[in-house]
Amino acid sequence: MPLRSLNHEQVWLFPPTLDELIPEDHSARFVAAFVDTLDQSFWSGMGIGLRGDPMGAPAYHPRALLSVWLYGFMTGTRSSRKLVEEEKEKIAVKV
Repeated sequence: MPLRSLNHEQVWLFPPTLDELIPEDHSARFVAAFVDTLDQSFWSGMGIGLRGDPMGAPAYHPRALLSVWLYGFMTGTRSSRKLVEEEKEKIAVKV
């Protein structure tokens, strides 16, 4: 049986979305679904604005930060520095 060629520089014709790269029952999807259910009153009650500050550089969305933090606690990663490193290597953290 012939071998497929190995090419480290090959590009994808249509790159997959993050949603396509993790299984349907992955815990990252559970965290994302939970954070999406939090309404404006929840964020306002904590003193967090979802619109951001019009001045300065754009900040990360509070929903994204909460999702990463919750997923880190679910997987046992509680250090923010370790979460940043995992985000570079693990697709589930990016979801």
